[in-house]
Amino acid sequence: MRPRPRSTLLPVLLAVATSVVFAPRFARAEPAKDLIGEVDGITITQLEWDHLASPYFEEIEARAGRKLNESEIQLLKKNVLEELIRERIWVADAGRRGFTATDAEIDAQLSKNPYFKTNGKLDEAKFRDFKASPSSNYREIRQQIGKGVLLEKYMKWMDTRYAPREAELRKEF
Repeated sequence: MRPRPRSTLLPVLLAVATSVVFAPRFARAEPAKDLIGEVDGITITQLEWDHLASPYFEEIEARAGRKLNESEIQLLKKNVLEELIRERIWVADAGRRGFTATDAEIDAQLSKNPYFKTNGKLDEAKFRDFKASPSSNYREIRQQIGKGVLLEKYMKWMDTRYAPREAELRKEF
């Protein structure tokens, strides 16, 4: 069995979204240059791939205790791409099933970013100013975090739907 990335899209989306929250508009790559692929209208960007791949490769190298060879690197690259595709499929299915990410849920995730904290607590004024500022990239980040919220809801739904029934557990025990 081949090793798979342990990460899910939720941490990747949140990491990507919060890492570019405050990047100036001119510093971001053009979407066409950064685009790796698209699944049901949901894009996969190089930045998202890098955020998942880099720690995954480092973890595998640390476990192996050596540098990875080219064939191993190719396998790991394929695993990362498959994970991103799988998670995009789940987000798309969540949308088809009627799952939604509310403004409150998105804001709750975004407000966890350390940028919005003053003395360890959420600075509501700073958060409101960021959301209202025409120069912020709040709208773009909102989409990224929304995908993460949808994925989280979908995963909880799958856990509930496909969890073994109490009777099955008792019988097996």
